[in-house]
Amino acid sequence: MKRLRAGRKQFKTFCRLNSVSKRSFYEIHCFAFRYFAILWKAEMAKASIVFPEFKKIMDPSKEAVNLLMMENIADF
Repeated sequence: MKRLRAGRKQFKTFCRLNSVSKRSFYEIHCFAFRYFAILWKAEMAKASIVFPEFKKIMDPSKEAVNLLMMENIADF
C-alpha cells in the first residue's frame, strides 16, 4: 500500500482541532473506522464472494477522511 501524508490544509485542520481537544485524533480514527465498517457491510451484503476486495473499501475510506480534513472548520 502507498503511504499517504497529510497535506498542508489537512495538517492545519488537525492542529486546530487538536488545540481545542486532545481527543480529536481518536475521533478522526473512529470516524474512519466506522466509515470503513459501513462500506464493508454494504459490500458483504451484495458480494457473491466470501470477502469483498480490501482496496475497494479502503480507497473510499481514505478519501472520506481526506475530505473531512480538507473542510474549513471555523466553529468548534
